[in-house]
Amino acid sequence: MRKHCILILVSYEYESLQLTFKGLDHTVDPSVPIIIVLNGARFSYKGAKVEQHCRAWASQAENRYVIRPMASGREPMYAIQEVISRSPILKDIDYVLKIDDDVIPLKKGWDIDLANCYFEQEKLHGKIGFTTGLINNNCWGFKELLSIYDKWDEYTRFMNHPSVAGAAQDKVVNIGEVDAGRNGTIHSYPALAAWLHGWTSFDIDSFVEKTGNGGIKEVDLDIHYSIGCMYSHKDLWEEVKVTKASNFDELLIHEYCQANKLRKFAVMSQPMLHLYYFNQRLINAYLLPEFIKHLSVFFKDESILDVKLATAEDRAYEVEDQLKTLKDLDKRLGYIESKIERLKKFFRPFA
Repeated sequence: MRKHCILILVSYEYESLQLTFKGLDHTVDPSVPIIIVLNGARFSYKGAKVEQHCRAWASQAENRYVIRPMASGREPMYAIQEVISRSPILKDIDYVLKIDDDVIPLKKGWDIDLANCYFEQEKLHGKIGFTTGLINNNCWGFKELLSIYDKWDEYTRFMNHPSVAGAAQDKVVNIGEVDAGRNGTIHSYPALAAWLHGWTSFDIDSFVEKTGNGGIKEVDLDIHYSIGCMYSHKDLWEEVKVTKASNFDELLIHEYCQANKLRKFAVMSQPMLHLYYFNQRLINAYLLPEFIKHLSVFFKDESILDVKLATAEDRAYEVEDQLKTLKDLDKRLGYIESKIERLKKFFRPFA
């Protein structure tokens, strides 16, 4: 039997995470195991808040599990690989549907659709990489949505000057074009992401309707796809190796699929919301009440209006926590400097 689980990688964002949980409440069959991987640092205030929300939500139904891997607090790849390879909960599970903590699926059975697409494409092409949905705030997905919504002219008026993209923000994107790869156009401009949310996340019925007849579309192997949602055999995560050059999960998955010609496919009729890229979280945090309001209306669930937002007290504790981290770092640097001075004194007579 082809059994899959949903694996949610969580770290520090407890506000958006609550909306992801609400989305799962409305779209996933209770029989599907949901595994929450805590990757926030154990002694972090925000990480602790995330854990509290995760354990509270997991306690409300069967087949929900919260795991803190030994590698928590490090790069996500280490936590995911550890859980997949060592957790007894995944022993009898062959397929993993990994999502991020601010990705919100909108339609019931979305996980089944991604699974079916995976097996259909596997029959056609042999071993493949993964399947995904149509995520709005995604470098590849955004470009697709401009065509689906016929928004290219409006986009060009918004981005009416050459722009930048890429990991080093050194790639020039011409007017009227979109970079759909790593750190692409939508990733690089928070105001553009807010514009996108205006006609997708804040008009969810239209988003679902316009994408309802979408088929299956291949994501080119040369595209570095942002893996906010991916259905794959769990072996894929173990086959990918961390290198001296990178431990970035997204890049490693991209390079592995590219090197081994493992194709990637998007189910275009499965729209999903992605609230923020990391660099958009603070700038676009003002949008959170709108996400809450529109998701409450779409799911017809007034309990979404009770999502717990950060209080002024929370923010004060977060700042205190960050200051403590900086002080600890300063102490470590001081210790290293003292060691260097001692070594200099030791070698000075031989100079």
